[in-house]
Amino acid sequence: RGDLWFGSYNRGVVRISRKGATTYTRLNGLRSNSIRQFFEDKAGNVWIATGSGLSCWDGHALKTYYLEDGLAYGSVRVITQDRQGDLLVGTDGGANRLRNGKFIQDPLLAQIGIERVWAILEDSGGGLWLGTRGGGLFRVKTGKVTRYTTRDGLLSDSVFQLLEDRRGRLWMTGPAGI
Repeated sequence: RGDLWFGSYNRGVVRISRKGATTYTRLNGLRSNSIRQFFEDKAGNVWIATGSGLSCWDGHALKTYYLEDGLAYGSVRVITQDRQGDLLVGTDGGANRLRNGKFIQDPLLAQIGIERVWAILEDSGGGLWLGTRGGGLFRVKTGKVTRYTTRDGLLSDSVFQLLEDRRGRLWMTGPAGI
C-alpha cells in the first residue's frame, strides 16, 4: 500500500500513510509496545514481532497472538513466509508455523526445541534455515533437520541474520562478523 511502518523500543508503532500518521500501542490493540520486526505477507497483512507476542494489521484492525494461541514463547524475534504461504515465527523459545491464522504442529520445527530463533530464511532450493542465539544454525530440508555449529566451521554459534545471494550462497551475520 506504500505505507511506512516504524517500530520503537517501548512506544509502539507509527504508520505513515497518504492520510497521515497513526500511532498504535497496547491501548489500540497492539500486543506489546516493544517492536522487533515488521513483515508484510503475500496478502498484504503487516505482521509485527514484539517483545510479548505477535500482532497483525489486516488494513482495518489489529489481531494479536500469544501463548494461549499456540505461540512457542512470548518474545518474538523474526517472521517470514514460506512458499506454501505459511508464516514462520521465530521466538526466544523455539519456532512456530502459522497456517491460515492458526498455529499448527510442525514436527521438524519441534526438533529445534527451545532454541532462541533470531533469523529464518527459505532458500531458493526450498531449504529452511534457522539462525539461533547461541545454538548454531539449523537446516530443515526433505524431512531432516541438520545442525551446524562452530565445530562445523561457523564463526559463532549465534546467527542474527540470514541472506541468500543471486548465486545461491548463504550469508549470515553474528557477533563474530559476516
